[in-house]
Amino acid sequence: MTESKKNVWKNILNALSEIFTPIIPALIGGGLVAGIGKMLQSFGVDPELNWMKALIAIGFAAYTYINILVAMNAAKHIGGSPALGAVAGMITVNPALSGMGLVPGRGGVF
Repeated sequence: MTESKKNVWKNILNALSEIFTPIIPALIGGGLVAGIGKMLQSFGVDPELNWMKALIAIGFAAYTYINILVAMNAAKHIGGSPALGAVAGMITVNPALSGMGLVPGRGGVF
């Protein structure tokens, strides 16, 4: 492999690591909280209790809005405003787009 090809791959991997590495703690924490919530449900705790609803919502928040986190970090990586990156990520989860055929996994957004 030539030196220029190595640099391209190195730059791509560096960009990916700078974008996704800051998200890892949120994903781990969210997974732990969601796991505790699901474990409590399996032990018979009523999922309709307010504190259980809050626990499950907190646990899945990082996974629900991961596209916003990725967009923020990507904007920061390219030198843009993280706030504008977050807005770009929010557009992909905006309910107003759901009626436009932009459905993830079906040829829509992502």
